[in-house]
Amino acid sequence: METYYNLNTIPEFNHSVVTIGTFDGLHRGHQEIVKKVTTLGQVLDSKAVLITFDPHPRHVLDHGTKLPMLM
Repeated sequence: METYYNLNTIPEFNHSVVTIGTFDGLHRGHQEIVKKVTTLGQVLDSKAVLITFDPHPRHVLDHGTKLPMLM
């Protein structure tokens, strides 16, 4: 697993399977999404990519509101 914190540092991928969302905890629903993306990436011989946000969009839009973590 690689982690990138800046769009400018992400290498170019020829083939990828991508999911994007506010993954505010890896509960069962999020685990299933990650599993599907990684499985499909393996089947297609592609890079599995998960894009999320830090800080959480609600934190930015609600100016510092504390959000509960879902687990």
